Amino acid sequence: TTVFLNFEARLANELPLGFEPIVFWDMGAIGKRPTSLETQVFHSPGFGVRWNSPVGVFRSTLAHGLTSTATVTAHWQFFLSYGEEF
Repeated sequence: TTVFLNFEARLANELPLGFEPIVFWDMGAIGKRPTSLETQVFHSPGFGVRWNSPVGVFRSTLAHGLTSTATVTAHWQFFLSYGEEF
């Protein structure tokens, strides 16, 4: 079982060359059995930029994972994607 929630704000169509800054906060929980979630909730605040280039959309983000327990080490995560996001 998984649950995921994302809040995102993007400054669209305001900067030149199609650049759009992003800030977000992701949250999620997982469970090993159907309809059951563990008590640990994962949080990941971050920021990034989206570029609507002539050949497609590029998106780059940097986020820091946070947990409510010490079983998982919090760390920075970089992500780069190409193509339309859903």
